[in-house]
Amino acid sequence: MAMTVPEEFIRLGDIVAAARLTERLRDHLGRARGVRLGDTGVISNFVHLTNPAAPGVVRVLTKADAGRVFYRRRERGRILHLDIFHEIAYVDHTAVAEALKRAGAAFGRPALLDRVDLQTATGGGRVTGSLNYGLKPTLRRAHLSHVHLAMLLTEEEYPFVFYCLLAVEREILAQGWELRAVEAVVHDASEGRTADLTPYSTPSDSLLRGEGGQPKGHGPMPPEDLWEIVQDPDTLNQVYSLVEDNLTAEMDQLAVDDSAAGGELREVIRKLKDRGYLELRGGQYQLTERGRDLVEYLLNYRREVEMALRKMIRRLPPLTTARPRASSGVRGKRRRCLRSRTVEAAEKGAWLGDLAWPETVVEAMARRRRGRFSLRREDIRVYGGRGPVRVDICLLLDASASMAGERIRAAKHLARHLLFTGPQKVAVVAFQEREVKVYVPFTRSAALLDEGLRAIRPFGLTPLAEGLWRCCELISSSRTRNALLLLITDGVPTVPKWSVNPIEDALEAGRELSRRKVNFTCIGLEPNRQFLRQLSDRAGGRLYIVDELEKDTLVAIAHREWTGLLDQSPRKAGSRP
Repeated sequence: MAMTVPEEFIRLGDIVAAARLTERLRDHLGRARGVRLGDTGVISNFVHLTNPAAPGVVRVLTKADAGRVFYRRRERGRILHLDIFHEIAYVDHTAVAEALKRAGAAFGRPALLDRVDLQTATGGGRVTGSLNYGLKPTLRRAHLSHVHLAMLLTEEEYPFVFYCLLAVEREILAQGWELRAVEAVVHDASEGRTADLTPYSTPSDSLLRGEGGQPKGHGPMPPEDLWEIVQDPDTLNQVYSLVEDNLTAEMDQLAVDDSAAGGELREVIRKLKDRGYLELRGGQYQLTERGRDLVEYLLNYRREVEMALRKMIRRLPPLTTARPRASSGVRGKRRRCLRSRTVEAAEKGAWLGDLAWPETVVEAMARRRRGRFSLRREDIRVYGGRGPVRVDICLLLDASASMAGERIRAAKHLARHLLFTGPQKVAVVAFQEREVKVYVPFTRSAALLDEGLRAIRPFGLTPLAEGLWRCCELISSSRTRNALLLLITDGVPTVPKWSVNPIEDALEAGRELSRRKVNFTCIGLEPNRQFLRQLSDRAGGRLYIVDELEKDTLVAIAHREWTGLLDQSPRKAGSRP
């Protein structure tokens, strides 16, 4: 379209033609970049942030689309975000709105102001609306340094941007405030959106919202029932895979998928549907309005959700949450884990107490000269207090078909919880069908643990004897400290190892655990009590019979066993846990 712009626009730089200004704007926006307009303005399709320590530098978050973050719009690159910077000031937003209306009249398209939102340190809203919005204190404080405009314009309407810029600059000066020059525009393309946009959450009369409806807040608070759906990283990854595919999984495809993965996916979809995030239309799942809000939240706050989930896993439930219905006694004394003793230099004038002779001699030898040995006061080392040693944990998981669903998720939750809540190393071994696999060797790496746990998919039979034997070898060959083998199972063995009897083979593997003095604990279900009691007795370990393999129960039992191994005194034979 032909452009008619005031002569004042020439002062925006060395571009002398208004058409070239628009072309430059199109070029930068088309390359997903922000552009500085004149001395005071920055425009892009993204969220802008500034640092009070460097107010002249504007950071453009190229992973945070302004339309998606501010208005829940599903399409990207439609909302123009223009900030005009000034000194710290309370710029009257109603006067700015009147200036913008005059700019719309000068441009010949006053109706464009219906698609322009405004915010300053005194308030905001749609330019043609009541302007009684944007009054939240945090939002107003966030705009003390600039006037914020959000616009929905076509490329042919881009010249209107310059009218708005000039109108706002004039109004700021007319109110007696100084403009502030933008020194640099920095593009931040880091993965995900790391900035906290909580201050920008507000109701509004805007007409720029997409199909998602009124945003319900852009801060780190998720929908209140999100944690009823997402309780572990596996489920979170499934939800992300669904929302990235726009949740269009067909019922027929899920119906024929009998794998554990398909069953877990159906469970996630059921929860989303029950809570009103999905609805079934013509055999295909579609997002509801609430669902679109959830999608936008997850896409914009993935890192925050993952961090919150990790904090939830770290929390220790009270030990009283585990109330096993019954447990077997311990046959023979459990091997205790002594606490490590610290060695320190003797304080001058202090009682020497328990001398650490090896360390004392080493210190004296370090001063040895010409073959002569002498002992001085400063060489003396004494034993200090006792600090708890590390107890590494090897989880042996029954990954047969009966463990699919909540049971295997509870076991994976336990593995993550143990890794996040202490100095111990954690290993994960799973047995299923006719094979046993070390999914996670002894490690302190959360990434390695998550990668291994994601690969565990329950199916098939129960080769327990092979699983116990493999754990013996893993513990013997690894640099572990006071390893605890924790078996979690909901069944009895169905695959033999040495003979044709899978139960006798499993009991023989239990004897091997006892011979190698491996600390052993088993958690199982009531129907399998008799066999599991025999196995625990053969292994010289402990048995917990529970009603169900639930997260809190597993965590509480594991911590009870772990802290028990750190106890100074060995437990008495025949005592109950």
